Order: sequence, then C-alpha cells, then structure tokens
Amino acid sequence: MLLLSTHPPFRDSHRKIQKIIVDLLFDDKDSLRTCSLVDQAWLHLSRRHLFASVHLLRDRCESFRHLCHSPRATLTPYISTLSINSPKDADYMQESASFFLDLVPYLPSLPALTSLEISSLSWQNASQQCLSSMARCFCNLTELRIHLVEFTHSQQLSVLLSCFQMLEKVSIGATFATEDQASSSIPPPKLRHLRVLRLRLGLHGTGAFRDIISWFIPTNGLPAIRAFSIASLDASLLPVVGSLLRELGSTLEDLDIWFMTTVTVAELNTHIDLTRNQGLRSLTVHKLASNSWALLEGISIDVLSVDIFVESMEALNRMKWTRLRWTPQFARLRRFSLAVICFTGFPGSNGESLDADTVPERDSATGPRMG
Repeated sequence: MLLLSTHPPFRDSHRKIQKIIVDLLFDDKDSLRTCSLVDQAWLHLSRRHLFASVHLLRDRCESFRHLCHSPRATLTPYISTLSINSPKDADYMQESASFFLDLVPYLPSLPALTSLEISSLSWQNASQQCLSSMARCFCNLTELRIHLVEFTHSQQLSVLLSCFQMLEKVSIGATFATEDQASSSIPPPKLRHLRVLRLRLGLHGTGAFRDIISWFIPTNGLPAIRAFSIASLDASLLPVVGSLLRELGSTLEDLDIWFMTTVTVAELNTHIDLTRNQGLRSLTVHKLASNSWALLEGISIDVLSVDIFVESMEALNRMKWTRLRWTPQFARLRRFSLAVICFTGFPGSNGESLDADTVPERDSATGPRMG
C-alpha cells in the first residue's frame, strides 16, 4: 500500500525533472534531437523547443504547407513563433509580393502560435480570404511584428490589426504607396490588451503614420500602453506624438524616442512634455540636440540613455551640462548611458564617436553622482 500511495508523486517528480533537463537544452538543437528519441514523453518535451520558432523564406513555403497537411505531421501544436519574409534583394517586392498571401489560406490552425513576424513583402493585394484565414489560423496571436511591408494605405494596416484582438505587443515598420497623404482611415477596433507599441517610420509617409499614431491615443475603456518606441520622428509628427504621450500619462513606464535632426529645440519643447508621464522608469532619447536638456526636466526615472549629436567636439564645452546636475527628480536614477556622436573629428579620434556608459554610485550624504 505504501508503494501504491507514493508512486504517483514520484511519477510527477520524475516528469518535472525531465522537463527541467529538456528546458535547459532549449537552444541546443542536436541534444534536443537526441532527447526526442528517448520515449514519447521526451519527444513531446523536445519538440516544444525544436519547433517553437519557424522561419520561412519564399522557397520553403510550399514544402511547409505540404508538411502541415501530412497525416504524419505533428509539429503544428508546437509552433509558437512564425517568421515569414522574402529574400532582401532589389526586386523582392516584385518577385515575391504574394507568396505569403497565397500560403495563408492553406495553413492549418496553429493553436500555440503567439508571435508572428511578416517582413520584406507587399500587402497591397491581400484578399479577404487571406485575412479571414489569418484570423482563423493565428487565433491566439499576442505579438505582431511588421517590418518593411508595403501597404497601399493605412486602412489596409487597420484591417490587418483588426484580425487579432488579443494583441499585447505590436511593432510596425511599414511603407505606404500613398505615403504623402493622410488617408483618414478608420481605426481598428480597440486593442484592449495592448501593452507594447513600437513604430518605425520611413523617410516619407508621415500622413499615414499620423493616422496610425492617433489610433493608440487612449479613450474610455482602452488600457494604456506601458512601453512605447518610435523612430525617425520629424516635426510634422510631434503634435500627435505629444498628444499620445500626454494621454498615456503615468501608465507609461518605458519610452524610446528617436528624433530626426531637423527637429528644432523650440518644436521639441512645444509638443513633448514628459512631466505628465510620472510613471516613467526608463527613457532612451536618440539624436537629442545639445541644448535641449529641457526635455529631461521635471521627470524621475531609473534608467536614462541619451544619444547627443554635435557638430564639433568644441560644442561639448558649450553644452549646458549644469542641467544634468543631480536634483531631487534624479534621485532614483540607477543607470545613465551617454553616447556623443561628433560629425567632425577631434585630435586623436580619427573621426570616431565618443561613447560613455556610466553607472552612478550613491554617496550617503549627497546622493548619486555622475562620473
């Protein structure tokens, strides 16, 4: 009787040990393949890692489709991340614009898929059948990454986002055929689980991106974004970005913002006010002008990273460093990273940039000090 009563707990412990062993080998494909030959339990544990991430190029899509529909195939329940892109050559848009759109209607349901990356292809000819298939195949999607995808206008992107109501992370790096005009597109249904938003703008297309940014300005019933990243931000987008930051308020915890060099200090200080984002814990600012420290005033954060562009090393001596003196709002700062990028060389530099990565030390009497 004692053996019978203790056997189930022993078996559970044995399974936990097996899982720990296999999980430790998550990035060792050869060892995982060997583990999959032990028995049925080890096969299942190994496949969770072997097939967790699938990267498809154009020439593999047809084989993948046949494999998914094979009666002997058992990999689809294990795929959690799917990345699909075309080769990055000069003619990728023309040669492989539709290979993904043609593939999707023939994909089976991928119940474990939570992350999808689409890159280097055109979305202009997407059919309703393709969109309906995406909603069915990727019903549990929580992360969507779009990189170098060409849309006709922002409405197409809105329709795509509408397929996935459980999204928690969205990354958009797109181009638009009607990029110089705002399309006044209808926003997608509110993504009520969204927590992380990353936008990377091209050199053009500010009209379409004004639409996109405005989609995420919180309204009644919409949970606020906690991490926001935006790159290549020009002056025309500052007002809508400023509105988004104001509405996010204290719920925003992580901000990564990259300004174009054409943005002036006056424009920056007029539209971007971080004093309303009192919940900020980490701030990264790229291409900050040497005399625009006012952006950093009145905020209290743990991690600060700044990239400064100067026209000469002499400009460093003219910078208003006094604005970085430790004041009460910086009392919580634990890490400060500074990169100074100089457009001209200085003696002994050979034209290279000057990088600094300083972790401040706390003095018991005076607080943090910057080295």
